[in-house]
Amino acid sequence: MHKVLSCIAATILCASALGAQDCPSDSFGALAQYLNLSAEQTEELQTLQNRFVEEIKAIQEEIREKKARIKAELKSEFPDANLIGQLMIEIKALNEKKKAVKAEFNEPALAILEPEQVRLLGPLKVALRLIRVARQAVHFNLIVWGDDGEPDDGLF
Repeated sequence: MHKVLSCIAATILCASALGAQDCPSDSFGALAQYLNLSAEQTEELQTLQNRFVEEIKAIQEEIREKKARIKAELKSEFPDANLIGQLMIEIKALNEKKKAVKAEFNEPALAILEPEQVRLLGPLKVALRLIRVARQAVHFNLIVWGDDGEPDDGLF
């Protein structure tokens, strides 16, 4: 049982590192090691990710601008509910567009991997589902997580 819990915790940690959209390139090393990526695969994935970031940058900037407009409108003496609602609808549409762009990059990214490497993504998908639950367990002191990002030694 302890080995299963340790394995789940390790998988959650890996998925936590992957959860950030704009991961710095140095964090890519953990994924490369986990999947046992070749140097060529690592370079191809990084190139694809750079293309994705460039394509998504304008959408993210537009979302930031609309959120700033909402914030400014809310601070005004007489906020315009119609404008705020319209901006929120536009942000929702931009988020959907962002998801569509991300989906376009999924297939080419998976094509870089070998079948065994694709299989290794399964536990990471499970870990992503568990992150929220794990954070809540830490919040309610069911799991003690140290300041150094490591679990309490007695936990596992």
